[in-house]
Amino acid sequence: MRILVVTLPTVGHTLPLVPLAWTLRAAGHDVLFATAGEAVEFATRAGMGVIKIAEGDILKQARIQSQPPASGKISIDDVVALDALIERLRNSRTSPDTAESPAVREALDRHNKFFTAIWGITVDAIIRVATRWRADAILYEAYMAVGLLAAKAVGIPAFRHDICAWHMVMEPTPEAINDVRRRYGLVGEPCEPTAIINICPASIRKDSYDFDWPMRFVPYNNEAIVPEWLLEHPERPRVCLTAGTIVPEHSNADLLEGAIETLSAFEAEVILLGGAKNVPQTLPDNVRSVGWLPLNAVLSTCSAVIHHGGSGTMFTALAAGVPQMIIPQFADQPVNATAVAARGVGVHLPEDQLDTVTLREQLDRLLYDEKMSEAAAEVRAEMAAMPPVSAVAHRLVTATAEYPPEQTF
Repeated sequence: MRILVVTLPTVGHTLPLVPLAWTLRAAGHDVLFATAGEAVEFATRAGMGVIKIAEGDILKQARIQSQPPASGKISIDDVVALDALIERLRNSRTSPDTAESPAVREALDRHNKFFTAIWGITVDAIIRVATRWRADAILYEAYMAVGLLAAKAVGIPAFRHDICAWHMVMEPTPEAINDVRRRYGLVGEPCEPTAIINICPASIRKDSYDFDWPMRFVPYNNEAIVPEWLLEHPERPRVCLTAGTIVPEHSNADLLEGAIETLSAFEAEVILLGGAKNVPQTLPDNVRSVGWLPLNAVLSTCSAVIHHGGSGTMFTALAAGVPQMIIPQFADQPVNATAVAARGVGVHLPEDQLDTVTLREQLDRLLYDEKMSEAAAEVRAEMAAMPPVSAVAHRLVTATAEYPPEQTF
């Protein structure tokens, strides 16, 4: 069986699909990643076959086409309001036109235009690859819902792989892609994917569907040589500090510097993960900058983690049972921070509250609050009890063999 994997061209949206792709290939199936940009290199490093579906910076092209604000990013307030709107729409099945706030409607419109632009840039290539490669199914990452459209155009099943703590309203609507639909002779309303693969534990996630397939989260943070010192038991509490892959490039350059300055006076060993950008040239004695190391390997030795709220980082911390402090910047990060704080496994610290006193107080909670440690251990056990990747791979293959379903496009 041939499974085409479609992902947004970023590291954080590609690596979460690697464990399922590995499992499918280990079971004897052919797997091909269809992506672009930096994701091509990282999927290749994971040992996957990869084909480019576009040249250049797709995200930049989409920003130009969708004409977002001059800053090029959606504010945290917009994301929080957008999340509230999405939850309300899911519960009431009403139209976004009924939203009370024009600002929220604008955020939703901006959000949809950006991703619709990405889909428009890539859809022809995905359909062409699926056809010529004779794909039996498409596994698409939630933000690349164009994979659903491509599957319907080719006449094969589509499976959505969520990577967040919430269900994105990301399915392509007829209005957004009328030109593509006309070119490929698609009529009627778009159906939902055959299944949604959900890696978020029930006590964290905000909503669910009848066709959800829960799946145990398996961290994959790219390859690297693990230094031997990481295996040694730390004499002081070890705290991991990371801003992920996107935040250092597109957000607040002072975020890491402020946290490092505060942590320099804390009785802890600090492990700083990530690239050299925005990292001070001179670091305090208790801070070790290690570049890129697998986050799951680092967290297995840590008592706490401070991060930006990216889904991959959040889920890796949850799976490790490590209390986390999230200082969100944009995208789904405020939502992740809220979910973590609500479950009691971490702290949501808005950037405008990031002062020395508050950071020290909240880090004390992470390291010494027994209730938080117990909650983190509970979620770790909950995630470990979720169906393994192998079981979900088997369900995907079985559903593909039984396609087509009763629904039609």
